[in-house]
Amino acid sequence: MSTPGYPGNDPYGTPGQPDPAGGAPYQQPAYPPAGQYPSQPYGAPGYPPAGAYGAAPTLARPGMVTAAAVLAFVVGGLSILVGLVALFAGSALTSYIGGLGGVVIVISILVLAVGALYIWSGLMALQGKNAKILTIVAIVAAALELISLISSYSTGTLVSLAISAAIIALLLQQPSKAWFKSKGAPTF
Repeated sequence: MSTPGYPGNDPYGTPGQPDPAGGAPYQQPAYPPAGQYPSQPYGAPGYPPAGAYGAAPTLARPGMVTAAAVLAFVVGGLSILVGLVALFAGSALTSYIGGLGGVVIVISILVLAVGALYIWSGLMALQGKNAKILTIVAIVAAALELISLISSYSTGTLVSLAISAAIIALLLQQPSKAWFKSKGAPTF
């Protein structure tokens, strides 16, 4: 116990008394009244927001992923339009030339399926759920376009091949792969 008025015996000092080492007078810290606790604002320094414990930090989606998904949407949309036109043409040809119309209908259904697959895989990539699907779709499409280009040169096929190659290149860049990995999505 300390002697009142004598700061040498009181290790905490007496309020208003000078420090024996020559420092400033001791000041009592301000405490809230008994039973009341100081409120801290949400997200106070040093404390993560609610629900953030154990959560990995997420990166912003790179523009390369957005560009690859937009290209997939464009190719998918054009494929669906071409597939619908071919489907109507095939049904018209069936009445005149039965076998050829059936082949055109089958090809148009495949083109519609590829267009839908491009759009779906582009959506999966845009949401950060999976990069492998869009990459595989673009690789298969590029291989088919390359075969088509070898058999008969077409500017449209060359453009489609370039778009498929661009999608593959955009998804295999390091920032794209890092973003997919931060979301826990599979990538190459």
